[in-house]
This record gives sequence, C-alpha cells and structure tokens, in this order.
Amino acid sequence: MRRLKLRRQRWILIALVICALAVVIPMGIKASTFSVPTPSDISIKVQCAAYDQDHAVVNYTIQGPLNVPSGYLPIWCPISKTQLVDASGNDLSGKVFTSCRPNGNDTYAVTQIFYNPAFSATPPAVLKISVGDIDLIPGGGGQGTHLPLISTYSINGHFTQTVNMTYRPEASLSQNGISQNGLTLTGKRVDLSPALIKIDACLTLPDTGDWHPYAYLRMGNQTINADEWFIPDYKSDPSVLNNINRCFSFLVYSNIQDFRSAPSGSIVFGISEIATGVPECLEGKDYNKIQDVIAKQNLAVHLDPLDPTGRLCLNTVSNPDLLNVIQQYLPTHVKGPWEFTVQ
Repeated sequence: MRRLKLRRQRWILIALVICALAVVIPMGIKASTFSVPTPSDISIKVQCAAYDQDHAVVNYTIQGPLNVPSGYLPIWCPISKTQLVDASGNDLSGKVFTSCRPNGNDTYAVTQIFYNPAFSATPPAVLKISVGDIDLIPGGGGQGTHLPLISTYSINGHFTQTVNMTYRPEASLSQNGISQNGLTLTGKRVDLSPALIKIDACLTLPDTGDWHPYAYLRMGNQTINADEWFIPDYKSDPSVLNNINRCFSFLVYSNIQDFRSAPSGSIVFGISEIATGVPECLEGKDYNKIQDVIAKQNLAVHLDPLDPTGRLCLNTVSNPDLLNVIQQYLPTHVKGPWEFTVQ
C-alpha cells in the first residue's frame, strides 16, 4: 500500500478582520448597442475593508438591474475585474480570491481576499471594481452575447489595519495533524470575515479517487455545513489529483455568526465523513482486494486501456455483476470526524 510521509504540523493562520466604511465613486461607461444600465443604476455598499501584513479582505454588496436579455442564463457574478492599489496607484492586487454569491433581487454578496506580503510595508488605498464586460450564455444553446462594461467603481481609502493578526498552533492538533480511521487532517490557513470564513486544509485519502468531503463549521451551539469546497491547485496542476494527500479550500457563509463576538475556543472546523462513487478505475492494491471474489464468482473481467496514472479500468457496463462486487468490497464512505479549533 502506498503511503505518504506526512508533513510536520502547519500553523493555522487566523485573520481577524475589522470592518470599515468606504466611499464608492463611478468612473465612466463604455458606449455600446447593448441595453446597458447607467452607472447610477448600480450601487456598491462596503461592509468591511481591512488588511494585515500579508492580505487584505473586502466584503461588499452589488445591487442593481443588469438587464440580462430574455433567454440567457442569470449572471453568477457581475464583476469582470478588480484591482487593489496604493495611494500612488501601484498595483497591490497579488493573488486574488473572489467569492460572489447571488442573493436574488439583483443583489450580489462579494468577498475578496488579496494575498500580498507587500501589505506589511504598503497599505492599500483604493479598490477598483469593474461591473459588466461579461459574456452571457444562452439558456437553450445557440450564440451568446456580451454585456458591456457598465462602470468601474472606486472604493477609496478607509482600509483598517488589523492589529490582532497572529500565527498560532492549534492545541488539539498533534505533530502530524488530526488522525481518525487511518486518515489525517492538517489545517493550513483560516481567513475570517463577518460575511465569509475560508478554511484551507489537507486530508489524506484512501486512494486517488473522487472523494467528497462533508465539512462543517461549529460556532457555539450552531453547526453550519460548508457552502462550497474546491481543490485550489487543480486548474494550474491537474496532477494534484494523483496525490492521496489532497488539499481543499472550504467556504462557509450561510447564516454564520460574527466571529468577533464568538468566545475563544467556540469556533471549530470539521469533516464528518468522506464519500465517493463506485470507481471506474482501480489501483492495483484495490483490484487485489476483489480478485479472489471475482475468481470465486467466475466473473468475466474486461479491462479497458490503462488510465494515465496506471490504474486498471474495469468495463462495468458490460460487467454488471462486477459493479456489485466493487460496491460490496471496496469502501465508498469513511467516517470521521476530523476536527480542529479555529478560534
């Protein structure tokens, strides 16, 4: 069985975000034949703007009709570009994470995190948000169209520097992370804001299959299931799926409490279980687990070509009995929980 040497415990970064007001100024509009809203039709209200030595966080809402033509899918996020600059106009954007959440009634809740170590020396001053300049997708197929730029809005100043930013080890984590049922969870980083909490963590998996983590955040007596999760490095490096030590980013934003009022030790992140479907391709060790059963039941095994990682791909379409064997003898669920305290 392949094993990965676990890394030493990582620190969990807790970003304590302090909210501030901001001023929003429209900066013009492109001419277009599209029925484009005017800049004054769109309003941006900022709930939070803060930074520390390595990142800045902004929570805001965008509201206003986007005039999407009939027959096109709703816009998931109306932002085409953002830029964070200092007082001299120098770009401080760095690596940008954006969570855009449609709330209905032409309203979007947005959380953006800008990761840049330059904030330790240079504070952010202006956030520029371009609304519009988005391709629209037809709902029933056919040719798409384009929503031109409505305006670029400027959030000027009032970024609050956080003073309680700290790295700290989690007392409940052992040197190699939290282990349960042969799997280990290691926390990497936690960014907190009143509107969204982002948790980066890595979990060892039984194999390199498509495992789904069921994550949650417990705040006092309230347990909130994670709203979203994704594998952050997948687009730039798809080979990360070949590693059983898989890293995830989890987002929690539905009905969360304000973390600033939470007592110390009352916020806990956890994964209750992981699950996968019946695999189409098996690693050699997994095939060995069912090989005797296949022989006893005299099942015909038809192998498709090997996949790029060298796994055995079984044609279960022409082997329905083989599918039943895989479901019975190979685990598709592993129970936790794996937990660590966030704050």
